[in-house]
Amino acid sequence: MNNENAVSSNAGELNDEIDLLELLGQLESDKFWIIGIAAVFLLIGVAYAVLSTPIFRADATVQVESEKSSLGALSELTELSGSSDEIGAEIEILKSRSIIGRVVDDLNLTTEVSPQTAPIIGNFLLRRLGDNAPTLEVRRFDIDVNSPMGFLLTKTNDGFLLTLNNKELASGKVEESVEVNLPDAKNGYLNIRELKGKPGQEFHLIKKPRIQTVQSLQSSVSISEVGRKTGVIRIAYEHPNKELASRVVSEIANQYLRQNVERRTEEAEKSLAFLDR
Repeated sequence: MNNENAVSSNAGELNDEIDLLELLGQLESDKFWIIGIAAVFLLIGVAYAVLSTPIFRADATVQVESEKSSLGALSELTELSGSSDEIGAEIEILKSRSIIGRVVDDLNLTTEVSPQTAPIIGNFLLRRLGDNAPTLEVRRFDIDVNSPMGFLLTKTNDGFLLTLNNKELASGKVEESVEVNLPDAKNGYLNIRELKGKPGQEFHLIKKPRIQTVQSLQSSVSISEVGRKTGVIRIAYEHPNKELASRVVSEIANQYLRQNVERRTEEAEKSLAFLDR
């Protein structure tokens, strides 16, 4: 009986050895397929890393300080009515439509611009061109829209031409305000700050509703306290355009500080008026 078990065990080990050799032989015969598949996936990964649009992140910090009034007893009254979560309140102010709306208006974020290029490869070439890439910067584009509306702006020899569905709406020169004749709608105005590119270069111009743009920016901006009970708030924003990302963050911080100064000035004026009475 023991001899039979030994023979069975040796046979099992022999079968395992034969299977391993067969597997190695199969891999040897298919090595070119394996190398080819690995090379394809490697090329796909490299192409994605090179051609995909990078996302840039900009951030800024603001410090919230609890300032006590120098008006003595009046200070105690204001402290009694103060919020128990001052940082949370300031974060909500930073996210408010009042602050974000000003940022949208000052940076003209309701207008989205992109040059006409080939998909994917065109974006890669634009990044390689750097400062020599086709550029369109809109200072003002005042029209009322209920939903996103796309226009086509073409650079001419001495200015630009704006069209909608192949219909001319406006033409003019850089730094010149021109009237936009919209079909079945109230006319608007367009002012181009900068336009770079060869004559015939086309740009897609998308006008978005203000309320939609404000809500989109509110959901995209990240605002949170740094650490716990530090009194420092971080504002962060991600966007493919690194300059725009930086400008949005800076403008939010500036608008918050401006509103804070206006609010404190108003409180001081009311306090002085109270004391005068």
